[in-house]
Amino acid sequence: MKTKPIRIVLFLLSSVFFTECTNTKNPEGTEKTLIISEGPSSIHNHFERMKYQITGHFSNRFQVMEEESGEPVQEFVVAPILKDRPNEYWVYIELFSPYLIDRPLDQRIEQYVRISRDTFRQEVYYIRNPERFVNGWKEGEFPKINIKEDLIRDEACDLLVIHRDDKPNSFRTVFPEKVTCEMLTSTTEARYVDLVYETDDHGYVMWFTFYNKKKELLKKTKEQGLAFRRLNKNDVGFIDLNKKQR
Repeated sequence: MKTKPIRIVLFLLSSVFFTECTNTKNPEGTEKTLIISEGPSSIHNHFERMKYQITGHFSNRFQVMEEESGEPVQEFVVAPILKDRPNEYWVYIELFSPYLIDRPLDQRIEQYVRISRDTFRQEVYYIRNPERFVNGWKEGEFPKINIKEDLIRDEACDLLVIHRDDKPNSFRTVFPEKVTCEMLTSTTEARYVDLVYETDDHGYVMWFTFYNKKKELLKKTKEQGLAFRRLNKNDVGFIDLNKKQR
């Protein structure tokens, strides 16, 4: 079956979140519901700490329940791939409804490159034939992937990730100077998106800003952001990426 390349870096995520941006309330208190395992307190290397934080199974269920917003629960897994490349960190990401894991809403590949002790570059790609990799994380060993043949580089959506001196053991992206990340397959009036996110040992908080084809502002996430918390073995539906799932 012929498939179109899937746009990397959250532009399909952004189509899911486009209608949520004006409804986001303060997620304060969501951690009361979340059972959090002990963080990797022994990991002092910033690159290794960031790699831990961005990898795993994450869900917005806690924020949805706390706010009673009626928004759909969305989850994603971030699984390491191409593990034999030093000073690089490659991951495969799938976004899905927890009831339709085998029918992902988005698939993508990201690479994180160390620039300095405290600064990293998130590089983004198209996937030429995404159906080949659906639920590839279930196999224990991710299907073989050829960077030149299977992926298409997209520099327009790259992000810089930095360690936060004001909040130890957390990281954030740098807001882009220009609007460049184009959502080529967008079915809404939103054509461009800026993404900013923060990570810590508990998960992600994300902020999206959407623009039309003239790069005029349409919508943006409210100040508190969209919270995706890390799941662990005590949470319903937890996916352990260290174990073969089928």
